[in-house]
Amino acid sequence: GKTKTPTSEEAAAPRRRRDSTTPESEVAKRPLDAHLEDLLKSDTGQRRLYQMAQDGLAEASPKVTKIAEKYGAKGGAMLKRDGLDAFIGAAAEKYRRKDGKYTRMGDVGDMVRGRISLDDDTKMDAVIKDIQDAFPNAKVDAKDDGPYPRTHVAVELESGIRFELQVGTNATDRFL
Repeated sequence: GKTKTPTSEEAAAPRRRRDSTTPESEVAKRPLDAHLEDLLKSDTGQRRLYQMAQDGLAEASPKVTKIAEKYGAKGGAMLKRDGLDAFIGAAAEKYRRKDGKYTRMGDVGDMVRGRISLDDDTKMDAVIKDIQDAFPNAKVDAKDDGPYPRTHVAVELESGIRFELQVGTNATDRFL
């Protein structure tokens, strides 16, 4: 088909962004699918997202703690920030900082996050296997260089929120 040439008025008008068109009722029901601007307009959506994160933390934390303790490692899980306003603010800051990489709130992968820090890397493969057993949908991404030289594991939790777990050594903790 033919491409329509915009009128001069259409061309001069500010573009309506896709990220500000979701009805509030949809944002409240499905905050992970919302664009940031829509979420910030919906108190109900913000509370729902925070509750999803708290539910995700309740699911992830005992599993991470159990794995860390099994290997005598430091480890745990936490929310991006505690408290609704701080949590939403931190998620919004990351969404904006990624400058177009994120198109929905569910793209912010560390709203629930965790870390396991081992004395050395000799137990790394066993820890990763235990993580995959505890979280069957885990996706492992070893990042050996760059600013985060740790193995990152992304997990979609039952609440629908994504959990990011970093596994490395105490030496990488000190380095960071």
